[in-house]
Amino acid sequence: MAMSVGPLEFLVVAAILGLLAIPVAGVVAIVVMLARRGQPPAPPPDPKDDPRVILPGRLARGEITRDDYECAMRALGYTGRSR
Repeated sequence: MAMSVGPLEFLVVAAILGLLAIPVAGVVAIVVMLARRGQPPAPPPDPKDDPRVILPGRLARGEITRDDYECAMRALGYTGRSR
């Protein structure tokens, strides 16, 4: 025999699960904060690692062709306008 669940029972179960999710989310947040405490922040990215700096240098040294340069810039989403 199948057990039917009415709308009131469904709402009660959903409310209980919702209330249980709040402390679980709080515990997760506390664990993440404690795990990150004491770690130095990540250093900012090195401007030399920017493709807009690397690709022109490679083109100037003859490592890539002009077509390769333009294709790479398009693939990276740069439209050709200067910074």
